[in-house]
Amino acid sequence: MRLVGTIALVTGSARGIGRGIALAFAREGADLALADTAALDGVEAEIRQAGRDALSVAADVTREEQVARLVERTLQRFGRIDVLVNNVGTIVMPGEILETTLEAWETMMATNARSVFLCTRAVLPGMIQRRQGKIINICSVAGLRALPNRAAYCASKHAVTGFTRCAALDMKPYGIAVNAICPGAVHTPLTDYSRPDADKRGWMQPAEIADVAVFLASPEARAITGAVLEVSGWAG
Repeated sequence: MRLVGTIALVTGSARGIGRGIALAFAREGADLALADTAALDGVEAEIRQAGRDALSVAADVTREEQVARLVERTLQRFGRIDVLVNNVGTIVMPGEILETTLEAWETMMATNARSVFLCTRAVLPGMIQRRQGKIINICSVAGLRALPNRAAYCASKHAVTGFTRCAALDMKPYGIAVNAICPGAVHTPLTDYSRPDADKRGWMQPAEIADVAVFLASPEARAITGAVLEVSGWAG
């Protein structure tokens, strides 16, 4: 097992990619702090069945005070955070710029980008003090290129890739690695909701993204920081 003795905090871990990452980390020996606005009972139970410890915290990670409480409770329980996975995200139905309301824009930027900043900033003091740590941002191929009628979504995801690269530079002197995973099409409850009519044959599963996250969290990735990894599978 590659993550024995690791304490990981995974946001958006009730379902989809976040749940897949949390379970994969547990199978590799990590103990988990789980954060979501949805119920976490199911994934926590599975982690405990795998023989690992888990802490569930209801938290909206777009809100500074709730992020502070999340990190405080994690530190109280485990004493440190070795790996942060910023997985929370949202997507809206396609729409042209003129059809995008200010409310939709701000919700997109808060969920997809502000949450990454807030959680990263909250865990950094402990990582800097220990001069080690790993931050993994779950982004999207929309953070690498433009997509039609998705300006707000692409803007929010480009913000994440830019933040990843800058944070990696800033944190390298402290031994903290910051990387991003940019998945293509993944079959999750979120994509079932946002793209109900899409043919999802050939789409990736959350476990395939989780495998990449396990690698980035493991000692084998010790020389990797500032990477923005496209994981598109066969679906493109």
